[in-house]
Amino acid sequence: MTDTQTTYPPLAGFAAHLGLEIVDWTEAGPVLALEVAPHHLNRNGAVHGGVLLSMLDSVCSLAGVRLVEGRLTGRVVAVQLSTNFVAPATGGRLTGRARIRGGGTKMLHVEGEVVDAAGATVAMATGVVRRIRDTQAGEPRTGDDA
Repeated sequence: MTDTQTTYPPLAGFAAHLGLEIVDWTEAGPVLALEVAPHHLNRNGAVHGGVLLSMLDSVCSLAGVRLVEGRLTGRVVAVQLSTNFVAPATGGRLTGRARIRGGGTKMLHVEGEVVDAAGATVAMATGVVRRIRDTQAGEPRTGDDA
């Protein structure tokens, strides 16, 4: 079921530092966006591969959590992520999407893609994420700091 809210919880930590934000959550999975800024570029003027890989890691991991009443619930870690860089991105808005392709209750096979403002694929990934316990020191975690 598609989440019909128009605002999504902010990301925290490294994802927030990069400028990633959740912009949609469809039946297929999460959608992230990034407005490319000068600090995202490498010396060739293209978005640094590490930025694209981090975007794919974030969106693929988010595919394994749930969005419930405006909050992220559940925790996952990427255990394997194979990435292909397809074309350079030099600016504008990048969008990342991911979906679960299979797996069980703990290990999930995911795939993700980052496209530029024109819809051209700039990077894609396949991988495995693992759901982990949603507690720390006995206290429930909301996942808001994903």
